Amino acid sequence: PGEWTTVSVSRSFREGQLAINDGPAIVGQSPGQTRGLNLRTPLYVGGYDMQRIHLAEGVGVSKGFNGCVREVGKFFYYK
Repeated sequence: PGEWTTVSVSRSFREGQLAINDGPAIVGQSPGQTRGLNLRTPLYVGGYDMQRIHLAEGVGVSKGFNGCVREVGKFFYYK
């Protein structure tokens, strides 16, 4: 509480990275052959609408976001 956290996320084809503050990046790959990111539902930053969105089992979410979002950085789209 009372401290800002910086979350950096990137994706290139199937490989994604996530880093918190100045910590090491965690790298992973999406399953299957799809190389793009397809959002078929609205994108929520800092939470989601529990009345409209049902998360799949095994996602690992046990509670909602408690706090605020100060800034959303630049998004780059590559084709």
